[in-house]
Amino acid sequence: MKKRQSIKDALAASKHILLIGEEGWYQEDAIAAIAKEMDFEFISAYACVHTTWYYFYEPTSAPWYPNWAIEAHCNPDKQYILYLDHVQECLDAEYENLRGFVETGRIGEYILENVRVCAVYNVYDAPAKKNLNDFDFLL
Repeated sequence: MKKRQSIKDALAASKHILLIGEEGWYQEDAIAAIAKEMDFEFISAYACVHTTWYYFYEPTSAPWYPNWAIEAHCNPDKQYILYLDHVQECLDAEYENLRGFVETGRIGEYILENVRVCAVYNVYDAPAKKNLNDFDFLL
């Protein structure tokens, strides 16, 4: 129960968090339940695909943003938890996008102060692409 309250306290204080553990302990369900208790919108995404982070501008077209960012941008009065699983598998580009978002609150031109990241670093036998200490920007 102490861990659950610590997570709620961090999210209420607009902190981004990193959960560490083995696969299969239902982290997503736990965070979704916390989001519901806190009246936050819950968004689940896989951290290590470009569509979670990808946006671009072309001179002749409007910018393209991922769906989670559009939803949060269009609903600034709502609070969101962006649940990102398997962050240890991120390639450099996705890792930099995650780090940049946590540090600046921005994705493209969107400033998303209403989004908190809850990232999950799964520990298992296979070697991870990113080390745990690479995520020191998360609580």
